[in-house]
Amino acid sequence: MATLNEREPIDRPRWGAAHLLGLAVAGVALLLPAYVAATSLIAVLSTHQSVPYMDQWATVNEYRALLDHGLRFEDLWRQHNEHRILFPRIILLGDYVLTGGSNYLNTAAIFAIQAMGALLFLVMAREGGVTPLKACAAAVAAAGLFSLLQWENLVWGFQVQFVGVYCCAAWAIYAFCLGVRDAPVLHWPRLGLAFALLAVASFSMANGVLAGAAMAAVAVIARLPLRAAAVALAATVATTGLYLHGFHLVASHSPPSLALADPLAFASYVAVYLGGWCGLWGVQQAMILGFAGMAGMAIMAATVCIQRSRSPAQLALLGVALFVMASAGVTALGRLSFGLEQALASRYVTPSAWFWAAQLMFWALQAQSRAQWWPRLAMLVPLGLAAHQIVVLQGPMFGVVGLWRGQVALGAETLLSGAADDEALTRLFPDPATPRELAAFLREHRLSIFAEPRGRWTGRPLRQVLKVAPRTECTGAFDAWTPAPGASGAAWRGAGWAWDAVADQRVKELVLVGGDGRIVGVGAGGDNRPDVPQVVPQVDNPNVGWTASARPPKISVTAYAILRDGRACEIGGKPVTTVPRSGGALPAGAPGPAPAAPGPA
Repeated sequence: MATLNEREPIDRPRWGAAHLLGLAVAGVALLLPAYVAATSLIAVLSTHQSVPYMDQWATVNEYRALLDHGLRFEDLWRQHNEHRILFPRIILLGDYVLTGGSNYLNTAAIFAIQAMGALLFLVMAREGGVTPLKACAAAVAAAGLFSLLQWENLVWGFQVQFVGVYCCAAWAIYAFCLGVRDAPVLHWPRLGLAFALLAVASFSMANGVLAGAAMAAVAVIARLPLRAAAVALAATVATTGLYLHGFHLVASHSPPSLALADPLAFASYVAVYLGGWCGLWGVQQAMILGFAGMAGMAIMAATVCIQRSRSPAQLALLGVALFVMASAGVTALGRLSFGLEQALASRYVTPSAWFWAAQLMFWALQAQSRAQWWPRLAMLVPLGLAAHQIVVLQGPMFGVVGLWRGQVALGAETLLSGAADDEALTRLFPDPATPRELAAFLREHRLSIFAEPRGRWTGRPLRQVLKVAPRTECTGAFDAWTPAPGASGAAWRGAGWAWDAVADQRVKELVLVGGDGRIVGVGAGGDNRPDVPQVVPQVDNPNVGWTASARPPKISVTAYAILRDGRACEIGGKPVTTVPRSGGALPAGAPGPAPAAPGPA
């Protein structure tokens, strides 16, 4: 033992230039997912909608049932289309219990799930020690999970089940690979975690059961002892049997026989699905990328088989790729009749991102294990291309998200105003009777959009609910006043643009006031109007357009912008006898002067 005067030397890390450079590269690489996640979150929050959208109306019904008779397991277990969304349903109902149906809990859950997916790649990069190449691969993989290309899964709260199934399946496969790395000796706590996550994935979406099949396939491909594949297969059979208890087929989907009759169309759908990262360039480009991805996955499998790899990260990455491809095949069985374009739906970019992230990470790990330098250098090419694809498309996708916001906002405005605009309601659900009926429940319990202050404005005098600001504190135009399609004059729509001159920003909310001074409709800002900044120098944001839905007003209708401080500012009016005109383009030159008369009392 060393004395106080004879201390043993302490090994200290050697901070050489190469080591410091590696740390710097890794640090810079991790800025990529941080940037993509931040910009995607900004896009989602800036276009946030609390109104239920499509499948979310089923959750409204379920929450109404919960208030009637309490939470019952049979309600959580109930089939939704071909899925049993037990765990996502808990989150969706929790959004009503905890946040009044604001959709914020759903959004937080979606981003938390994607963050857990990103964490998986960072954990895998630590296997054998973090290197700049592995850090770059993990960064690109993580960034892909936050890309706005999958905007539908990020902005639509119901999609918590869609992102959840892939994250849970991937972690389940990784936990399984950790549990069998020493096969025939099995690590049962890790396998228990794997099968628990398999259950969560399976009862999030139907394809979750395929994660168990992917585990068994990986065990076979890696030539692990039969015991490893057997436990995975047993867990899969048990989960599938439980899933199918009381299951019924969905008649509206294409029959599996269609895929058997046209295997080329089936394979093409799978390829387009997997190549979703190139979806913005068209079906052919996505198909080419998808077939290349399938070939790459086959080479991954051959590599694992030949090397008899026991690396949990590499085995799991192969398993994730297999799981996504199997999910694409199952989706094709039910969606093939919808055409190849349907495979480019933005929600399918999430599994496509997992598929390509798994491949990039796998080959980065392979390159890192080589003694030669050139495989590591070669990997920078696909990593760079993927990073470029993700970053370059972030900006344009803001516009896509904005268009969706405008469509949904009009439906929300219709519900808030009580206007009989069925065409607007079909933007929230195919059958307008569903949102119209359930809106009464939401209004009664002050949920969702009716929990907001504007949810109680319609029908009340403007000056009773809002203070009126001087006309000089805003600028804008009331460009169009048209009857809603098919409403026979029972519902009207207004459009124009508005700017908060005091706060120097676009207006987010508006109200329409009838000649009797009562609010007859509500509106929302944020529509793209690039023509306005060209004419009005003080406006530096093109997203100043607004649309509004209203009941038929009396005598006249006046639009008021809601300023940042909550006051209402008049921006223009129309007599109800004005002949409707479509469009809403600015008149030549600057917008017309504001009406001289004060707002209604």
